Amino acid sequence: MVLLAYFLRDWSLLQLSFAITSIGLVSIYFLVPESPRWLLNHGKIQQAEENLRIIARRNKVDLEKSSFDVHFRILKEVHDVDDRDKYLRFDYRFFDH
Repeated sequence: MVLLAYFLRDWSLLQLSFAITSIGLVSIYFLVPESPRWLLNHGKIQQAEENLRIIARRNKVDLEKSSFDVHFRILKEVHDVDDRDKYLRFDYRFFDH
């Protein structure tokens, strides 16, 4: 910001540059998907599974060779249990081979 203020001597141009930068950062909110962990904790199981499959595809992970379905089924069962707080302490790794 200091360098930008040095080059933009007029306060209105400096304020405009900050506003444009802020608009760019706010737009990222709509481009980045929600965290699968957050979605699971809030009961959005289908959306969490879709996001994890998209992440796996981007990382070129072959889900057929991994135990993704087994781990995700366990997470669905854990979510259905009323006393799920004790299960949330476990760290489930979806893409372990």
